[in-house]
Formats: sequence, C-alpha cells, structure tokens
Amino acid sequence: MYAFHLQIPAGITELQASYDTAYLQRQELTRLEQGVRSFVESSRAVPQGNRDGLSAVAASVRLPEGWKFGTALTPTQQSGNSVEFQTVSLTRLVDSPLIAGPIYRQVQITPTGEPLTHVVDMVGESDEAIQITDKDIASLKQLVAETGNFLAPGITRSTHFFLTLGDQTAHHGLEHHESSDNGTDEEMFSDTGVHDLEADLLPHEFVHSWNGKYKRPAGLATPNYQEPMHGDLLWVYEGLTDYLGNILAARTGLRSPDQFRENLAYTAAMLDHRAGRSWRPLQDTATSVQSLFAAPPEWTNWRRTADYYPEGYLIWLEVDSLSAAEEQRAKVIERFLSPFLWRPERTATVVPYKFEDVVTALNQVVPSDWAKLLRERLDSKSPHAPMGGITNGGWKLVYTTQKNATMDAREKSSETIDLSFSLGLIATKEGDVRDVIPDRLHMPQGSVRE
Repeated sequence: MYAFHLQIPAGITELQASYDTAYLQRQELTRLEQGVRSFVESSRAVPQGNRDGLSAVAASVRLPEGWKFGTALTPTQQSGNSVEFQTVSLTRLVDSPLIAGPIYRQVQITPTGEPLTHVVDMVGESDEAIQITDKDIASLKQLVAETGNFLAPGITRSTHFFLTLGDQTAHHGLEHHESSDNGTDEEMFSDTGVHDLEADLLPHEFVHSWNGKYKRPAGLATPNYQEPMHGDLLWVYEGLTDYLGNILAARTGLRSPDQFRENLAYTAAMLDHRAGRSWRPLQDTATSVQSLFAAPPEWTNWRRTADYYPEGYLIWLEVDSLSAAEEQRAKVIERFLSPFLWRPERTATVVPYKFEDVVTALNQVVPSDWAKLLRERLDSKSPHAPMGGITNGGWKLVYTTQKNATMDAREKSSETIDLSFSLGLIATKEGDVRDVIPDRLHMPQGSVRE
C-alpha cells in the first residue's frame, strides 16, 4: 500500500522527491495487538487463489447469561446461552455480524405490503438509549419503501439494521448484504443535535445493499481475503452512497429540509477550506485509503482524509443538477440508478463495474462528456471544492456570524471548537490544537468568504 506508481517521461534518468511526514509516536504493541497480529499472520495460510465463497463454515456462539442477540444468520439450534447457526460460506459468515447485549430491543420496520421482513436490532448502555421514537420508526419504514422505489427493485432477503447506542462503544457504520452494523451516541433518540448528525447513518448503509454489496467496483471485488483491494472507485462506492443517504434522510423525515441544507453547507465549507487540495487530488484520497482512513486527527487538513465520501457527495449532486438543467424531466440520478443498480433476483451476488461502466450508464440517460467532467473533478488540485451542485440549484454558500446548526452539533459531540472558517484551526475545550489549516491562519477572525 506504500508503493508509488509513476509514469516517467522518456529520456529522464533521475528523480528527486521530497516528503512531508506527519505522524504520532506509537506506543509499544499491547498483548491484545500482538494476539491480533499473530492471528492475522496465521490466517495467511489460506492458499492463494482459494475462493472464500467455496469454504463452508458452521458457526456457533455462547453468550453471557441474560444476553439477547440479532443476526442475519439462521439459527438451527439453541440451548441456554449457546446458539448454532446454519452452515454458510466463509464469505457469508464474514458478511454476517451478530449484535448482542443484556439491554436489547428489536423493532419491526417492514412497510405494509412488503413481503420481506426488516427490523432494527438495538443494544444500548441503558434502557433509555433504545427508546426509539414513533416518528423515527415511521421514517425507517418509509426508508425501506422509498429506497426500493428510488434505487431499484430487489433486496437481498430480509434486512437487519444493527444499532449499538453507547458512549463507550465504537461509532461507525459498516454495510453487509443482509444487515448493517451501526454504532452511535447513547443520546441518538433523545438529543436533537446527535440525531441530526446521525440521521443519514442507516440510510447510507441501507443504500450499500445495492451500491457496494451488489454492484461493486472491480478493484474491491476480490475472490478471497488474501488479495489486495484497490479503492480507486470509492468516490462511487461511498461518494454516491453518501449523496443518496443524505437525500433519503431528508425524503423520509429523519432530517428536516433546513437540517439538510445546513448539513450540506457545512460539508461544502469544510471541503472548501481543505488546504491539502493544493497537492492531493480527490482521486488520491480513494487510492490511498489504506493509509488515510485510520490516520490520527492531527494534520488532517493538510494530509486530507477519506474525502471521497463528502466530496463524492458534492460531485454526484453536481451530476444530478447538470442533467436536470439539460432535461426538464426526472433527474439523471433517479434514471441512472435503476438500470445501473437493478438486481434481477434477491440473491447476495456481486457484479463488478469499472469507470467506463459508470460513464456509459450516465450517457444512456443524458448524453454528455461525463468522463471529462468526472476526471476534472477527481484529478483537480483547485483550492476550492466543487460547488456546481449547489449553485446550479439556485443556492450559494455564504459565511455569516450565525453558527451553522450542523457545525454547532458537531462541536458539542466532539467537545471541540471549530474555528476553521475564521482563525483556521480546531481546538479542544482544554485549549489543545486538534488541527490547523495551513495558509489560512492569517485570516482575521470573522472574515466572510463567498
């Protein structure tokens, strides 16, 4: 993952390179990390070329006393705290997490008339944490119905939304064919700010059932867990999903129209102040994801991070707005998605695609030089984020003295002070500088940029 691939012009006999290295001193490996490393080393004994989908595994689990669980796997036998599951391929086993805990609740979100069963399996650190509101239940039912209509028919069997609500557990989202593993704050259903920040979490992971788990970039569709993945199309895998997840959050009432616009404005402003744009194009944030995704927060602005999520969101918003301007009918995304993601049957298959396939699918909806537009956005070193999707819709990004609602919620959640758009830094409440924006620290406080 640390190799550099260069195209050297003819006649060049010498290369000179200089590097900026931003890192934190690492502590010695703990025994747990050593154990994990030993496991990873031993797992490499699987022969190269073996297809993990052909390896059959019979899984079982023994839970602590009083714990309940949810999983997409089918239980075949349960005795006390021990559960045995139906034999499946190694691929499906890895793709089927289990959620469990003493404070557990399952909520049905199957829309009326839907033949498949869809549920939310919640585990919390308190009984209060899992008290989902009736409004959110209704929104999630609408999400299931809306997503099928919005994207394409065909969902892989039933769907489990696993949701861990706690302040002592990881906050994340991870997609699977028949489920998604999600973790967020304990106050998800009781705090308006937290709810706003996480409103697109479940929609995002649900969209991945189509965009990611079914249709997948060729570089990510490896036959086994020994072959390296190549993430050059993550701006489609995650960027398009980020766009759709935010749209669906607003369509289903999980986020209000005003919250949607505030969230979009903060996303655009953050990317418009990303100093690393001057040297690292968006494409490289996808290609270099292995070293960026788990990098420390320090130097994020200069190093960049997994920007293919939010900037992919802006790119697909622009694609949508351009086509709508050319064609006074349904927007291109809705007409692009159905044939591109359409699944002929409800199976957990994987269909790979390449950049050319995306361009071809777009041209079938609205003929244009989509390849040129996308490559310009992906390879650009412009200091500014792509704002076409906002301006084409009749809006513009402005900076005022009134705090953005999403920004305010994020500050409270992360316990930081975000001065990115004035002094050019992010600090903790204790006064520690979390990150800075090089070349923008000279901006006077209260500056307004349009």
